[in-house]
Amino acid sequence: GGGHGSMPGVSNAGLANETGEYNCFLNVVVQCLYNCRDFRNSVWELPAYEAEHPVVVALRKLFMDMQQAESGWQPGGQRAVVNPTALREALDSVTQFKQQEMNDANELLDTLYECFKKAQSSAGAEGSRGVLVDSVFGLRVSEQVNCRQPGCGKRTHIIGAHWEHLLVVNTMALTFAAYGIPEGSADMGRLLRTLFDQEQKMCDKDMGGCGTAYPPERACEAAPRVLTLQLVWNQAVASAEIEGALQHVQETVDVNPLYAGGCEVADTTYQLSSAVAYYGQHYMAFVHNTKLNTWLLFDDASVSVVGSWQDVIKKCTAGKIQPSVLFYQTVDLLAVGTGARLPAGQGMLQLPHAPMPMGMPAGMAAAAAAGGPGGAPWARPAAVAMPAGV
Repeated sequence: GGGHGSMPGVSNAGLANETGEYNCFLNVVVQCLYNCRDFRNSVWELPAYEAEHPVVVALRKLFMDMQQAESGWQPGGQRAVVNPTALREALDSVTQFKQQEMNDANELLDTLYECFKKAQSSAGAEGSRGVLVDSVFGLRVSEQVNCRQPGCGKRTHIIGAHWEHLLVVNTMALTFAAYGIPEGSADMGRLLRTLFDQEQKMCDKDMGGCGTAYPPERACEAAPRVLTLQLVWNQAVASAEIEGALQHVQETVDVNPLYAGGCEVADTTYQLSSAVAYYGQHYMAFVHNTKLNTWLLFDDASVSVVGSWQDVIKKCTAGKIQPSVLFYQTVDLLAVGTGARLPAGQGMLQLPHAPMPMGMPAGMAAAAAAGGPGGAPWARPAAVAMPAGV
């Protein structure tokens, strides 16, 4: 820990970013992962033999420092500002992320996922990032083209069950997809289905098919506890484009419409809980605080109140701030009502003295794992890479 910040009405700890440290890309990832209820609890419950990887050790210790800073806060007091240097040192020792260098937040998220995979010595199905990451952020999906032409009926372009950890959404395509839908009549899941259905594949003639184009049908065997959307922006985006796209980002999304037959799980409705965003070469994070029922802006050591999601959109529009990763969580009514708690078991040993999580967020879940979803071809490659953050 170390240091104090203003904003005495909010208990959430900020993260230090001194001149020359270039921590902002790391700080937003840490805030996202910490404020993701299910990820934070799972990290605290890792058995000791799976928590020996230096990055996992450092991240868990940083989570504990942040929790202690929050639990030690008193109304009217100052917030603590926690130092993430130990995590940067761990990353420096075993990954390409060197200290005092600017880097990309999405690449860091991907690397953290890989660190957890190595810590758990997981092989798993294609695309797996290990049991912990898959169980929190993973979609287990398969895909095929089903021809409906009389006399054909072939099934081609079959992709077997594999793990994906985010859905890629081109913001301009999202805006265009919404044009054909009466305002207020479609939920975001159906809007995303309309967007993704613009990708079509030919009934494969090499497999005896007829060449008719259809959107692939995707089946979901397992839905995540945290659904992640990666927003891809075009270059030199104007304020009006930011506002236009974000007006179609709804605060709830049901993933059932995205998949043939829906998802084979009970909870498929998610609530927007946080977002990584950037302006120029600087990262920041928006987090919905469930106890205060308001959105907060995390900007390194600084934490400020924004207000409603519409207030977030206004702030992004005015400052040309581009949200790049959106995190939707299943709603845990018990956690919202009484403060989040460590979940029972889930097949992992509980730490003997695991700190109790704070009840603040239905939180942020960072994700930028490799292996994109079924977005249209022009949605898959990022039009603009996320900046190397400062």
